[in-house]
Amino acid sequence: MIYIYVLLLFPFYIYSQSCENDTLDNGVFEVYENDKKIGVIYRKNNFQIEKSTSSSQYTIARFKKEKCVFYLKSYEINDDLDTITWSVKYNRIKQNYYSFIGRPAYLGINYSLEGSVLKTSDEINDVDIMKTFNKLRKDIK
Repeated sequence: MIYIYVLLLFPFYIYSQSCENDTLDNGVFEVYENDKKIGVIYRKNNFQIEKSTSSSQYTIARFKKEKCVFYLKSYEINDDLDTITWSVKYNRIKQNYYSFIGRPAYLGINYSLEGSVLKTSDEINDVDIMKTFNKLRKDIK
């Protein structure tokens, strides 16, 4: 009997942990740490623009996606921290809501950042953010 339950529940568990078929690479996401909103992420064309709730400035990063893992690196180098590539692994909790663990990708240090993201839109409606994405697209051509 237990075997039947495992066969029935295992596909649902795998689906709930998957993010391959979801669209984490484009859209607008709210970022949470300890259930507190700490910022917003905008993603489009392998770029990520991050706006913190504690600052009016934003950070730009390029990303490469491999299944549920994003590799992020700052687009502009302003200090030593900007040279670190981050590996961010996502797990789907429910539709449009994911937990994440971010770690330095190529450094042997034991540091991680944990939180969650909520996808709020497939479309980016912020005019200033879209201007920045358009400028980035022109810069890389």
